Amino acid sequence: VEGTWDRLGRHTYRKVPLGRHSGPDYEFSVSPLEDRPLRIGVLSDWPTGAPQSLHVLHELKKQAPDIVIHLGDTYYSGTRAEQEAFLHDPIKAVLGEAIPVYLVPGNHDYYGGGGEGFYHVLDEFGVQPASYFTLRGAGVQIVAVDTGLLNNQDYSPTMMPFLPDDQIDWALHQIEVGRQAGLKTIFMSHHQFFSRAESVGVANNAFGEALTGPDRIPGPLNVYQTSEYSIGSTELAGGLSNDLPPAANTR
Repeated sequence: VEGTWDRLGRHTYRKVPLGRHSGPDYEFSVSPLEDRPLRIGVLSDWPTGAPQSLHVLHELKKQAPDIVIHLGDTYYSGTRAEQEAFLHDPIKAVLGEAIPVYLVPGNHDYYGGGGEGFYHVLDEFGVQPASYFTLRGAGVQIVAVDTGLLNNQDYSPTMMPFLPDDQIDWALHQIEVGRQAGLKTIFMSHHQFFSRAESVGVANNAFGEALTGPDRIPGPLNVYQTSEYSIGSTELAGGLSNDLPPAANTR
C-alpha cells in the first residue's frame, strides 16, 4: 500500500505482491549481480547536510565503488526535502549517475511523513521497488531488510527489531535460495538483530504496539501485518517479562 500515511496509516510500505500462482512473488525486489569482481560501498547514518557528510562521500568516491548501499537514517526526520538535499542530490553530485544506489530505511526515515520522503528518493534512484532487496551473484548474495518500519517509535522503550510477516517470509526464502545454490549470504539491516556489545531492546511494549494500530487495520487497505505482537515475551527464550531486555534477540 503506497501513500497511506495521510489516509489510513502512519507509514508507507510496499508489501511483497502475489505472484502468478497466488503465492508470494519471491522474485520481487531481487536483482542479479554482475559475474565479476565488484567493489560495494556501504554507508549508513551519514546524510545530515553537514560538511562532514560530504567528506564521507568524497572518501567513498576514492574507493571507486561499483554499487552503493545506504543502510538508512537521513537526518533528522527523513522528510522529502531532507532526503533530496542530504541523500539523493549529494550522491548524484559526487558519485555521478552511473553507480546504482540501493537503500533500506532506518528509524529516522519514517519520522517525517511516515516514510513518504524515503520512497520518493528510492524511486528517483530507480533500482529497487521496495524498502528491502536481494542482490544475487554467482557466489554471494546480499539480503537487505527494512527494520525501520517497526522500530521507529521514540515514545516507548525500544523493541527488538522485527519485520512484517510478508517480509519475514520473503527474506527467509531468499536465504534458503542462497543456501540451496551454495551461496554465501550477507545479511544487512539498519538496526541490527544481534549485538555482541548491548541489548537490542525489549521483546514487547504495549504502547509501541498501539502506535502501529493504524497501519494494521484489517482488510484490503491494511499497510502490513505482523504476528509477532501475538507472542508474549514470556513465551520467548528466557521467559523474561516485557520490561526486561534480553541479551540477544529472542525473536
